Amino acid sequence: MEYKLIGRTGVRVSSLCFGTMSFGGDADKATSQALFHRCREAGINFFDCANVYQAGAAEEILGELVGPCRDEIVLTSKVYFSMGKDINAGGASRRHITAAVEASLKRLRTDRLDFYFIHHFFANQNNSRQHDRSQNDGDDESDAGLLFQIVFLFSHARYFIVLAG
Repeated sequence: MEYKLIGRTGVRVSSLCFGTMSFGGDADKATSQALFHRCREAGINFFDCANVYQAGAAEEILGELVGPCRDEIVLTSKVYFSMGKDINAGGASRRHITAAVEASLKRLRTDRLDFYFIHHFFANQNNSRQHDRSQNDGDDESDAGLLFQIVFLFSHARYFIVLAG
């Protein structure tokens, strides 16, 4: 497997990142486990998830699988879309990001995420201001050791900006 450096972060990831959107959906627990182990056998160390994938079930399954090899895995998750009925249960506010990362950490059974994505494209000036606030607000979480990098996702993972590092 070929490994690449992510920007100036010092983090090396496999040239392939395995997305876990199907975990707990099209891929039941046994299939998810088989997929994960096959990826690890192939040398993949980079796994992507999101809090909304299968309403959190994908993170729960990935968390079980990652446990024994957590220090060898580069783990990502995403936040933005609503995870509840509350008006504040979605978006890129400090309140939602804080609650979402804490919930993701519990589901993933880990004390840290290596990369955290804002799972949304901010197309206009007003939303750009929210984007700026999210970047600044995330610094507190990074300082707390919960997040190593905050990454804003633009257009289906084709483009991303590493904001810290």
